[in-house]
This record gives sequence, structure tokens and C-alpha cells, in this order.
Amino acid sequence: MEFSTIREVQEAQLDIFKQFLRICDKHGLAYFIVFGTLLGAVQFKGFIPWDDDIDVAMKRNDFEEFLTIAERELPKPYFIQTHKTDPEYFHHIARVQNLDTTSVERRYKHLNIKCGICIDVYPLDGVVNTWAYNTKVKLMDSVYRRCINEWIDNSNCWETRFKTRLGKVISTLVFSCRDRDFYFDKIEKLYRNIPYDDVQDYVASFHDSNIFPKKFFEDTAILEFEGMKVIGPAHYDEFLKRIYGDYTMLPPESERKRHHGYEALNVKIPYAEYLSQQEQQ
Repeated sequence: MEFSTIREVQEAQLDIFKQFLRICDKHGLAYFIVFGTLLGAVQFKGFIPWDDDIDVAMKRNDFEEFLTIAERELPKPYFIQTHKTDPEYFHHIARVQNLDTTSVERRYKHLNIKCGICIDVYPLDGVVNTWAYNTKVKLMDSVYRRCINEWIDNSNCWETRFKTRLGKVISTLVFSCRDRDFYFDKIEKLYRNIPYDDVQDYVASFHDSNIFPKKFFEDTAILEFEGMKVIGPAHYDEFLKRIYGDYTMLPPESERKRHHGYEALNVKIPYAEYLSQQEQQ
């Protein structure tokens, strides 16, 4: 398959982003551009030239309302991807996809998930910024995700790890009577343990283990992104320094490249058509 250019992919993501913004504006949902998208807006008033991502974050209540509305209101070929809408999708972040495109990352190619060009939507949750709390969250998250991977891949990871009868007993007891949604519920309860509105000091994007002062998301800034006015955190300078350090320094030319490894990437081929081509080979 011929790969689309980075600019073609960026334009496809902009189209998806406009669908996201339409729903947020219509229903009064708050969002923030974050990570590389925020950096691009501040430094380039648009995409980082070599980046192929759009990342947004939403406070948990707005995030969950967006998921409900998007499932109902997104027109075809757009699709809201969560573990509830796609059988083997295993992230707790959501993705808004255009299924008239194809974007298959190598690390996910073995999974039965929809793979169109997408934007990422992160939930923000309350957190206690202590070593003990965060160690517990990361440990439990790791355990539950291992269970999800066991369910998806049938990888027998516990049996492999223990290599004893005990491993087989654990595998049988834990995995034979649970399904993937059981472990996703565990993860979401873990993340929602401290409601965003109740926490005083810190919030987190648990997907990337990023912890931020809550003040970063109390006020907003209007920023330009590819000719559009979009919303970012008012404290974007502090936010970006926390993530990237001196973000005003461009990386070496050798590092200015896409950070995803793609098996297939084309803005003109629907994902269903790509799958059909793969089956015929």
C-alpha cells in the first residue's frame, strides 16, 4: 500500500478534529489541546511539521458525556472508538476515527480493532500526588492491563511467568471466569477514585502517567491551530516545560519524524477495503 504524505494525514486529522469541535461547541463541553498539539499551536500555530497527531484532553465528566453524544451524533464514516464500541480495543483513552481511511500501527496489527486515521481524546482525573498513591495506581493498572492482554491475545502470560502448576491454577481461576470488561471496569474505578471536581491540587492523564497541577486546567487560552481558534490551558508555558523541558529548542533533524510505526497509512482507502485486500493476499 502506498503511504499518504504527512500533510495528507494532517488534513485528514483536521477534518476529524472539526467533528470533535462541532460536538463540543454544540453541547458546551470543555476541552484542551495538549501534548504535541499544544506545542504545535504555540510554536507553529498548527501542526508540528513532522507530527501526525492531534491530542485533546477533557475533564472526566465532559469526557464521558462526549463519548455518549459522539456515539449517537457522529455521522458516518466517523467512529468513536472505546473498549465498549470496539471488541478488542484496549486503551482507556478514546479515539475519533474516520473509517474511510486506513491507519494501522505495527504494534496493533494483530488485533481485531478498527484502524482509521484518528485523534486521541484523554480523560483527566483527580489524583493525590504522593509516591505511595501513584505506585499503587501504576501497579494495579499494570495487573489489570496484563489481564486484558491475556484475554485479547490468549498469551498465557501468567502461566509463562510462573511456569508451574501455580501459574496454571491462577490462569484458570482468574481468566476463565472473567471477561475484558471486568478488568476495564476495575481500571476505570481506579482512575475515578478521586473525582476531578473534588480534588484540590493535582490531576492526571493516567494513560501516560502524567500528573499536572490542577491550576493548569482552571483557566483557558485561545490559540491558533491551522487557521482555527482552539482552546488550550492558560498555563501552557508551564505545561509544556513539564512535558518537554525547553520546548523552544527544536530537536535535531534526525529526530524530526513520525513517532508511530505504521504497517499501513492511506487517507483514500477505507479500512474495510484494506482488510479485504489483506484477506485476498
